[in-house]
Amino acid sequence: MKRSLLSGGIGIAVLAVTIPAGAVIQNQVSRPHIEAAADVVTVDLPTTTVEPTTTRSEPIAPSTTEPVQPTTTEAKPEPTPTRPVEPKPVNFELRLECGTRTVENAVMNVCHWGEPNVDGVKGYKVWRAIGENGREVIGRTEGHEWSERNAKAGLRYAYAIEAVGEGGVSLGYSNTVVVALPAPPPPLALKLTCVSKVIETQLGVVCEWSAVERDGLRAYQLWRKVGDGTRELVTTVPADGKRRYFDINVLRGQNIVYTVVAVDGAGATIVSSDAVRVTIPIETPVTTVKPVETTTRPAGSEPTTTAGV
Repeated sequence: MKRSLLSGGIGIAVLAVTIPAGAVIQNQVSRPHIEAAADVVTVDLPTTTVEPTTTRSEPIAPSTTEPVQPTTTEAKPEPTPTRPVEPKPVNFELRLECGTRTVENAVMNVCHWGEPNVDGVKGYKVWRAIGENGREVIGRTEGHEWSERNAKAGLRYAYAIEAVGEGGVSLGYSNTVVVALPAPPPPLALKLTCVSKVIETQLGVVCEWSAVERDGLRAYQLWRKVGDGTRELVTTVPADGKRRYFDINVLRGQNIVYTVVAVDGAGATIVSSDAVRVTIPIETPVTTVKPVETTTRPAGSEPTTTAGV
């Protein structure tokens, strides 16, 4: 309840308070420069009965939620770095074989190979080295054979094959194969010489020729051609016979061309000599006779005469 209180003509502040019944209020407001006893004012206030508040406690239903466990943060170990999976080593295998082949009377080097033991092969590079020179790529192919027509006898050729994949990536090399063509034998030579001679008053032409070292040699044939006539066979000499012949079927003033030919068992020519031209002289060469020397001896002795031709 609110009340206004006035005392002695001095205004006081209005206090808004709630005063319980039977309470005594004392005025203890100090007045300046006035010393007096405080008036006691009794205020009759109606009694207000305050009913006590009853508080009901409702039972708490048990919780069906599992109790929350305290969270503990543990330091996790750092993950171990995973090693990259290394591919298993592949024993690359590409077998190469090379040799020689004769095509149209020409000898050439030929190489061939099979399939390698890897996937993804798109083609092959052909490597070659000649003698002591470094190797180089001489060709590319998608097949399994390579031939070289320009190979020269007497040189050493080393070949290898490289398998390549997508983008020209090398997949591996084959074994190295060496092809050595033997140096060709020296050309067969058959040398013939023919000279006009008089032997024991017989005019003729003596022809001699060299030997030929060749398997299958059967005989030598001596041929001649007189002037513009046809070529004719003069004689046939066995391979192991005497390589010399005296041709007496000649006339003075003739021009005769001789040739000797080495033949095999089938009569095919192995090698032939160069042609040799001989002119038969018109006059017989003069034979010079040395003069007789006479020595004087005592009477009764026979003189000795020595003559030489």
